[in-house]
Amino acid sequence: MKNKFLNFDITGFPGKSLETAREMIRREFVYNVIYDNITSLSEAERYKRVLDIVHFPTVVFVVQVDGVIGQNTDRERFIKMRNRAYRELRRHINNASDGLIAILGRNSIGMAIAGEREIAVLLPVVLEEDKKKQVVLSKRYARYIKVVLEKELEFTVSIGIGNNYRDVRNLNKSYKEACRALKYKFYTGNGAVIHHDDLSTADEGNIRLFIENETKMVQGLRKNEFHEVFRSIRELFRYVRARNRIHPDVFRVRMLEMLTVASRTAVELGADSELMLSLKVRVGDEIERQSTLDEMLNWLLDVISEILDAIKERQQDNAVKLVSRAREYIEKNYHRDISLDDVSGYVNISPYYLSHIFKEVTGTSFSTYLIQIRIREAQKLLMTTDMSVSRISYLVGYRDPNYFSRIFKRVVGKSPNRFREGKKA
Repeated sequence: MKNKFLNFDITGFPGKSLETAREMIRREFVYNVIYDNITSLSEAERYKRVLDIVHFPTVVFVVQVDGVIGQNTDRERFIKMRNRAYRELRRHINNASDGLIAILGRNSIGMAIAGEREIAVLLPVVLEEDKKKQVVLSKRYARYIKVVLEKELEFTVSIGIGNNYRDVRNLNKSYKEACRALKYKFYTGNGAVIHHDDLSTADEGNIRLFIENETKMVQGLRKNEFHEVFRSIRELFRYVRARNRIHPDVFRVRMLEMLTVASRTAVELGADSELMLSLKVRVGDEIERQSTLDEMLNWLLDVISEILDAIKERQQDNAVKLVSRAREYIEKNYHRDISLDDVSGYVNISPYYLSHIFKEVTGTSFSTYLIQIRIREAQKLLMTTDMSVSRISYLVGYRDPNYFSRIFKRVVGKSPNRFREGKKA
């Protein structure tokens, strides 16, 4: 609520109550600044008098507890970590008499919890004519805060820094800039200190790049070249890592689009549509939890693996049916000069894919299976008829009797004639 305490006469509070009231008003001041609730300089001046502020703040830092938010229990843990960081920083500001506190004055530093993992810190930075000097000084102060906190905490923090503004009424812009800067921790990793000016070369990403990688991914899925799917994703991340020019939020949207295309393709290839819909709903929530590029890559590869497993599961069912049809065709046509191309044309899949699934389902290659069928039929004819070896060779699909005899001996261990003699004896 705006200006809840501003009209209090805090001098009327005895002892500890006075400090408690002052702290409540200080937090109110911070909230009103970052949420653009201060509409006049006179209102700001009243805060200055009540809080004994020596210098108005000129910049906003946003301190964020590092880590990945998972389930609700993790959120509770991060809130506790944030609260501990807040208490530690507040204790330091109240007790320290040197360093940054001595330079700025503790009454000129304001802070308040500003999110599930964030703390907003307001402080004055000298408004140098050279903006680069302001940026350097702001980063120096941010690193000081980071060192102070991490000295006492068992976890790290990252800090986003906004630009400096003379008018306290514009500090809500600095707050938004600090939040935006903090998003680029996505590329730098945890423990980052990032100024908004560091993002001056950022753009909204190369749409063509994402389209090209989506195309490669879909081709890999359709051709069952799953290694190509993973390779195209890793290539994309290598490019993004090298450039760092795509806003993390834009990158997340692009990744969601890529996963949508992948799940749609999976359904076209036979994956369960309900399973893909459930996955799509789930990843929309999970993607927001990936706070760095490395986390995003590992998470994305896991999701893609789930999609591939769904495709493989359905394809295994289909593969058994396709191989069954292929075996029926072979057993009916083994006497003809048939090839892998003939059989794959009959079942309407590529020779490469038929060769792959045939070996996977039967445990043997197409050519070996065809030889086994032919030799099996030749053995029957040798045992039950007096036909010549040349005639039998022709009937089981071999036009060259000598070649047939060599294949027969390799498989059975005896020549056709020795096999016949042995059975008759």
